[in-house]
Amino acid sequence: MPPPAAPPEPKCSMDGPSTLMGSAPAGSRACGDQSTCLDVSLDSAECVYTFVNGLKYLYCPVCLTWPRPGSSCELASTLPAPPPPATRRRADAAGTSSTSADGIDSVCAGDRLATVLEGFGGEPVPGGINEMSPFAPGNSSRFCQWVRWAHADFAPQPVLYSVRAGTKSCSSLDQSTMIMLNGMSATCSAPRFDPAGAVAGCQSNDGTIFNECLWVVTVPRPGGPGWSGDVCITDTTTSSPPPPPPPPGDMSGPLSGYTASSPPPPPPKRSGGTSSKRAPPLPPSPPLPPSPVDPCLLSGASTESTSLGSTACADQASCLDLIISSEDCEWRAEPGVSSPGAFDLYCPVCLSWPRAGSACALDASKPIAYACSGDEISTVIDATGTPVPGGAALITSWAAGSAERFCQWVKWTADETGPQTVRFSIKSGSGKCMRRAAPLEVALRGAAARCENPRLNAFNGYAGCAGNDDVDNECFWSIDVPRPGGPGWSGDVCMGSPPVVGPGSTASPPPPRRRTPSSSSKAAPPLPASPPPPSPAPPPRRATPGQVKRVPSPPPPVRKAPPQPSINRIPFPFCACKKRNVKNTPYRLVYLNSTALKPLSDGKLRQRHCFSVDLVDCDPSAACCGMGIKKIELFAQNQCRSAVRMALLGGQSVTWSFTQNDYKGVVYTTFKLAQLNRARADVPAAMDLCLVFTEPCTSLADFCWGGVSTGSNGSLCRATFFSIDEQCCPTGDVDARAEGDRMEQIVGAPPVVDFDFHHRR
Repeated sequence: MPPPAAPPEPKCSMDGPSTLMGSAPAGSRACGDQSTCLDVSLDSAECVYTFVNGLKYLYCPVCLTWPRPGSSCELASTLPAPPPPATRRRADAAGTSSTSADGIDSVCAGDRLATVLEGFGGEPVPGGINEMSPFAPGNSSRFCQWVRWAHADFAPQPVLYSVRAGTKSCSSLDQSTMIMLNGMSATCSAPRFDPAGAVAGCQSNDGTIFNECLWVVTVPRPGGPGWSGDVCITDTTTSSPPPPPPPPGDMSGPLSGYTASSPPPPPPKRSGGTSSKRAPPLPPSPPLPPSPVDPCLLSGASTESTSLGSTACADQASCLDLIISSEDCEWRAEPGVSSPGAFDLYCPVCLSWPRAGSACALDASKPIAYACSGDEISTVIDATGTPVPGGAALITSWAAGSAERFCQWVKWTADETGPQTVRFSIKSGSGKCMRRAAPLEVALRGAAARCENPRLNAFNGYAGCAGNDDVDNECFWSIDVPRPGGPGWSGDVCMGSPPVVGPGSTASPPPPRRRTPSSSSKAAPPLPASPPPPSPAPPPRRATPGQVKRVPSPPPPVRKAPPQPSINRIPFPFCACKKRNVKNTPYRLVYLNSTALKPLSDGKLRQRHCFSVDLVDCDPSAACCGMGIKKIELFAQNQCRSAVRMALLGGQSVTWSFTQNDYKGVVYTTFKLAQLNRARADVPAAMDLCLVFTEPCTSLADFCWGGVSTGSNGSLCRATFFSIDEQCCPTGDVDARAEGDRMEQIVGAPPVVDFDFHHRR
């Protein structure tokens, strides 16, 4: 008899269909490109049971790799060979040898609004951590994070990643990209925004990097619903958990379950590492706790969807947040009623944007045009409690951020407990509010909200904000606000009971509240603390008899620093390129404008400076007339290497860098947009170049060598265009004092043969 057949090798990994894509879906932008490349794996043989704080959990690593076998990856120059099959419990399998044309710039676990596990056995911490940059192709560079299930939990878990590749935005305003990866659902969308209006991507993101795309992968538990492989997990835990750690400060027992003779516990594993590459460092320990939630706020769920449509109402619905705190409410005597105890409840109802955790479709770096309370045919309540015509209280250039609130008041009489409707009109762009008569219905913090086209007034004009009869896209919002403590209220009731007033007595004034909106457009700052009593002045010192008052010596003279050399005696750009004359070259840098932006979350000022790259006529027979653009360089101050926050060329984000050179014992700095690589035929007639600077070099005068710190007229910026072969480098000055100033030829620079400088990084 033949020997029995060997049992089949178990298939421990999640094994299901993947979406095979020949190209990215039309209009899908960076999410579409990434969806042609990314792959996700979960191998149950790598899962481990363990006890954490006395509870039993199953921990499993969920790993990203790219490119995906069988799919035509948009981020690689050529289609790589399929990666070799992964070996169980090996993270260092040989990867592909193909190189990436564009590649994936970075990946991190979750985003700053999410919680992730920092390693095996870890507890949830703020996301956006363990960033890998760049994220190389092949199985040897897989990026993993851990997911866990409680012992009795078999439901699928969402696992989040932030991925940046190239310069495209992640998706259009109302679109997400959904694919299947080894039987697991994966969705890519635009990044979320934090309460301050900043992009909530990786921890390294200062809030302005707009294309860290948010991926959500729904992962089944091995053996649970949706799992398609074998379960290759060996449970080595005992039936009872290890003893809990002693309370802080208790040194009488064993430390965290280990005796003095036991070896110390191993450090937690860090995802993202390989046998040849160290994993990223763990975040600071202990992690920062999440922001506390105000229990007095209305805190119901909001509609979070990317399929609301491509209208102004849909864009606003994806961003608006409703802020109602019962602690801000106050009891006021009912006007015109003399009976004791007749008090009405007044509460401020505020809007802000973008909503924390939302995929806001509006650009948070630009304000909403304006908003007003109600519309011309409605009645609203002002801060004094008086009913007034709607459409008048107005906020213009409504900036993003939870502190930029636009408020109106709502009133309930003593016997009213149901919701009250408040109304706003909001204009956020040029699109129509709705393409049909029916309103868009969503939830904002649990309150029912409706957005529709503006109503018509008695003159058949649009009844939006006062005086705007011909504006047809001031979207009309109606929000049903629940009374604190009434039906639909989801927070605590923090305003107390109405004052009790007996016959012939008056009510005592209520204690000061935490905050009260000071106007219809913004919340007032918190009440200041009571000032401490002044300290008594010290007694005057008595002069000693016969003591002579000495006259202090004059300060030493201030020594002036030696003047910096003239800009025309410095050989910028610091290279051997000889063709520096702008004559008979096709490009000129033209200064357009400078605009102050909202400060960063740490209070640093920001400013956007925009130029235009214009095409001009030149002699076709000249050597540099047909040059493309490999890179653009600016002569910068040494202290400005940390000042750049964003660079946009033609509306697309581009990478930048700084280099430094020694020339005659002095260090000089060059700011470079070094990877443009545009042929002459690919350069349009006019192309905007915008740079966002922050402190210490917010202005062009601070940033450019030739600004105020060099003693010149405080406005010159010296710039260079490089040809693809770097044989042509036309260099000139732009005067940032006058909008429309065009780069001009410079005279007096030393000849190239005299250059003797040393390159530094």
